Order: sequence, then structure tokens, then C-alpha cells
Amino acid sequence: MKRALLLSSIAALLALPSVTEAQCAPDAVFCAEVDIQVGGGAQPAPPAQPPPPAPVYVQPAPPPQPPPAPPAQPQYVQPQYAQPIVYESTAPRPPQAVRPYRFSLMARFGGGGGSESFAMGGDLGFRFRPSRVFGIQALIGHYNGTDDWDTTRSETPVTFDFLFFLNRSDRFQFFLSAGAGVSFTTLQTGDWDTYYERDFLHVGVQGGAGMEWRFGRRFAMSATGRIILREALGSGYEFRDDFTGRETNTSIGALFNVGFHFYMGRR
Repeated sequence: MKRALLLSSIAALLALPSVTEAQCAPDAVFCAEVDIQVGGGAQPAPPAQPPPPAPVYVQPAPPPQPPPAPPAQPQYVQPQYAQPIVYESTAPRPPQAVRPYRFSLMARFGGGGGSESFAMGGDLGFRFRPSRVFGIQALIGHYNGTDDWDTTRSETPVTFDFLFFLNRSDRFQFFLSAGAGVSFTTLQTGDWDTYYERDFLHVGVQGGAGMEWRFGRRFAMSATGRIILREALGSGYEFRDDFTGRETNTSIGALFNVGFHFYMGRR
């Protein structure tokens, strides 16, 4: 059996050139190959298949880019400073001195005289204290009285004084005063038959001491004692000593007043 198959294969190989020539034209340049199968006739080769197309890879388009962000604005940060620590003392604070008002309207009343005359009356004026130590005052007043010869005296004094306060920080303050003034004086004496009238102008200086008691920032009371030395200007004499017959126009006396002050204006 194996020998028969071997022989048939050899016969087929020997017959291959003749079969090939029978299938190709004599003048053909190219002769197609013949499929040779063992144990059967020759079959034509199937046509060549074209190669499969190369795979095409489609890359998706990139997503649209977002618009560029605006440049960052600089931010200014307010520096934070540590709050200072305030320590409050629990000890009571000393009382603060309240500066009093400087200008006051004043009215004072009183009386006085010399060895031969006496008068009572009052004054109106103002007191100005530009500082706690120093002050000035100006007054005009009117006084009526009599003397030892039953002569009626009517005087209108105008005075100007400087004040110096000693204990300026207390409510109860002492002061010294010095000044000058004039007084318009009228003397009247006699009855209907022997009546006469004489006028004098007194010019003099004065000095004294006093105190002022401040009840509040706007109200105060004062008391003043002054010694007055003055000279009468006019015709004739003002005083005459009946024992010696001496005549004079110079006089000295004392005057005491109580005043009321109403302060106002700037302090």
C-alpha cells in the first residue's frame, strides 16, 4: 500500500511539466501557477486578496481653552497693630482745680469818716482778675453824712484800686489793695436865713486789706477796710480847729465796706 502511494507521487511529479505547458500559451511571457494536489487534478490558485486597509485613528479635537483669567489685582492688607493695654488706676484722682471766672460786676455798701465827719453809702463797679494773683477794680458811689458842725455832706467818689491776692487757690482769699480816687463833695449848712453851700473836689490815695469768699464759680462776697488820705481843692478851708484856730483842707479817714460779686465772662 505504501509502495503504491510512493509510486503514484513520483508519477505525478514527472507529469507536472507537461501539464504546465498545456495550461500556458506558447507565446505567453508569464504563466500562472497551477495548484498541484496530490491525488487529484490541478486546480487554479485563488486570486490574491488586497491587504486590509490600515487602521485610521481619529484624534478628537482638544477642548476649547478657557479665556485667560484677568491678572490678579494687588490686595492691600491693613496692618493690624496690637492695641495698647491701658491700666486704670483704682486710686481716686485728686480733685481738679476749677478756674474761676475773671470778670465780675460788684456792689458794695458801707460807711466811715474822720474825727469830725461821718457818712454812709454805696458803690457800683466791676472787678477784673486777669490772673489768680492780680486784680483791678473801678467803682463809682454816693455817700451822705454830717460833721461836727451839723453840716450836711454829700460826696460822689470815683476810685480805682489794684488788688493782690495772697492765698489765691482757696475759696476764702485775703487780699491787699492800693489805689487812688477823686470825690466831688458838696457841703450844705444853715437854715433859710443863713443857708450856704460849698463845693470841693477831693483828690487822694487809699490803701487797705480785705477778704473775698467764693460761694461758687459765679458768686462771691467781700469785706474791705481802707485808709483814705486826701486833699480838698477849692476856695476856703474845709476844716477848722476851734481851739487852735488852725484851718486845713487835708483830711484822713477810714472806710469799711461789704461787697457782692457776680462773676461772668471767660475763665
